[in-house]
Amino acid sequence: MSWAGIDVGGRRKGFHGAAVDGTKVIKGPHRLGGVDEVMRWLFAIEPEVVALDSPKTCARRGERSRECERELMKAICGIRWTHEALAGMKLEGLPSRRINQDDRDAIAAALTARLHSEGQTTNFGEIVVPAQMCVRCVPAGRCRSGTPSAVGAR
Repeated sequence: MSWAGIDVGGRRKGFHGAAVDGTKVIKGPHRLGGVDEVMRWLFAIEPEVVALDSPKTCARRGERSRECERELMKAICGIRWTHEALAGMKLEGLPSRRINQDDRDAIAAALTARLHSEGQTTNFGEIVVPAQMCVRCVPAGRCRSGTPSAVGAR
């Protein structure tokens, strides 16, 4: 069984995809040119769940971020995935080469897809994140979103 993550970019950046099975990166991260290439890539690996790293909605006019993004940033120690943060999620098969933020986001989205299918995520509005992130930064395994953390819940 596998789970996939897609970091959605514009024409210039393209899309980035990664897939995990359990705790190992099995595909990617790869830069994928457009929607057709993304679809071919996904059909080839047949993931159980696909997570997209992309906003469903834009920030309101005159604002730089959405309310759910601001809540997430307050509750969790930042919203950018680093190589160390991915390694902290106990992922095997991370590329030894330096990878960019889009590649890290694709891997993190694939991991989030897996955790979501296991009931180990929490929501900040329309944003879904691994509950483990909340355990690290919020005492007693409870996110400020008010959602009990599945990981580390006592």
